[in-house]
Amino acid sequence: MRYIDYLNIITKSLSWGRRKMFNNIGNKIKGFATFLTIIGIIASIIVGIILIISGASLYYGGGTLILAGILAMVVGSLISWISSFVLYGFGQLIDSTERIEYMVYDISQSYKNIASNHSSVSDAHQFHSSNPTPTPAPTPTPQKESPVKWRCPKCDTPYTQSVRWCNVCGEENPFFS
Repeated sequence: MRYIDYLNIITKSLSWGRRKMFNNIGNKIKGFATFLTIIGIIASIIVGIILIISGASLYYGGGTLILAGILAMVVGSLISWISSFVLYGFGQLIDSTERIEYMVYDISQSYKNIASNHSSVSDAHQFHSSNPTPTPAPTPTPQKESPVKWRCPKCDTPYTQSVRWCNVCGEENPFFS
């Protein structure tokens, strides 16, 4: 089995599970991380306000509760914000992996096309090398160019195949399905 065949098996098996179960999971994880950060900041502000109000209502010893309320707002917000880095980073990792997967699939398709064209060229080369008399080269038949399916809106690169990301600048194809 050739290397290209292994690539095709891997990309098909990876894309099958993604299409069936979750679509765009990286962005969903990043959105969830942002949501948890906002909820954590709001919760720490509410706890801080409650502590400050209860500390202000006491005549004696309320300063400690006021200080605890301020610390709860500041430290709780920071902890919520910093803890979201891991979850958001995981979502970003999934997005990047998905982009690499699509690029590998596109490259494997390009190698398939090159390999199929290469075999016909090598057959013609073998025919000409076995024939000692020089013969005129056959005129190539004009092949129809496949229509451009989309152009990258950022760098204007034309694509004849439907790809998710532009191979030049990395812009996402808005028409990819």
